[in-house]
Amino acid sequence: ILKSIKRDKDIAIIGIDRGERNLLYYSVIDQAGKILDQGSLNAINGVDYHEKLDLRERERNEQRQSWKSIDKIKDLKKGYLSVAVHEIVSLMLKHNAVIVMEDLNAGFKRSRTKFEKQIYQNFEKQLIDKLNYCVIKPKTQGTSDEASNRGEHRDLDAPGGVLCGY
Repeated sequence: ILKSIKRDKDIAIIGIDRGERNLLYYSVIDQAGKILDQGSLNAINGVDYHEKLDLRERERNEQRQSWKSIDKIKDLKKGYLSVAVHEIVSLMLKHNAVIVMEDLNAGFKRSRTKFEKQIYQNFEKQLIDKLNYCVIKPKTQGTSDEASNRGEHRDLDAPGGVLCGY
C-alpha cells in the first residue's frame, strides 16, 4: 500500500488533529507538502458544535453541584461525529486522499475522559465503520451536476453507490 501511494502522485493526504481548541482539525496536503485545504470542524453547516458541547459541559457541572438530574451529552456527541465523519469522507473523495491520524495511546484517551467534549475513541470507531463500506447518497431528482462532480452523489450501481460501495 505504501509503495502504491508513493507511486501515485495524485493521492493527497488528510491529516486529522484532535485537541482542546478544535474538536477536529484537518489539513489536506499533496505529496510535495503543499497545503490544498485546511480547517476546523468545530462548526459544520452553520452549527458550532464546540460551543454547544462547551455549554452542555457547563450545564452538566452545574447540575452535578446542585444535585439535579444530569442532561445527556451522548446524543450531541454522536450527532457531531456523524456530521464530522461525513465531512472528512467528502474531503477524502474530493481530493483522492488517504487519512492519517496521530497515534494516541489508550492511556492518553482515558485521561481525556474527564473532559465532556472528548470524542477521541468514538471518532476513530465511526470513521472506521464509515470507511468499511462507504456509500455516497444516490442521485435524486433535482441533483445538480456540480454535486455529482464533487463526488457527493452516485447512481446505485456506480462506484460509491449503494450496490457498489467503496
